[in-house]
Amino acid sequence: MTRTSNLLGTLATLIHDATLQKMGDVGVPCDSDLAALNVLHHHPNTRIEALRRILQISHSACVRVAERLMARKLITKAPADDARAVLLNLTPAGLALVGQLSSARKKVLENAIAPLSKTDIEALDRICAQILTVLVEDGPAAETACRYCDETQCHPCPIEYDGENACDQAVVP
Repeated sequence: MTRTSNLLGTLATLIHDATLQKMGDVGVPCDSDLAALNVLHHHPNTRIEALRRILQISHSACVRVAERLMARKLITKAPADDARAVLLNLTPAGLALVGQLSSARKKVLENAIAPLSKTDIEALDRICAQILTVLVEDGPAAETACRYCDETQCHPCPIEYDGENACDQAVVP
């Protein structure tokens, strides 16, 4: 391991932990719940199976995530064309909470790069994009990698699969 790869790992850990802490302070302490809300914000009418795949959890765990969020009146479920499936959507309260979560995440990330010059930020942007293209090998990996993304801020998305940017892809049901 090189010093740079070790520093990158430490940085990733610190940013992840700080982000989860700040987002948890908003009132959603569970990692899967946080990611589910963000995914549903960017991809309405998502099925449990698609959400499960993105969150990388079991079907039963995803059902429990949905039940927790429904109990808090943050999401609703509606019948899908397949009677065995349901479509999940944010409620107005869920949408408001996603705004708070996004602000908390933004604060952590903006604070992390605040000491950098404009030139350093541009270089970091380029380097991050290069690393992402190496780490994300296919559509499902892109959906999982982007589960916390603010897709409105990531254009053009550096992660491509099937010839399209990940942010432009719909969540596959």
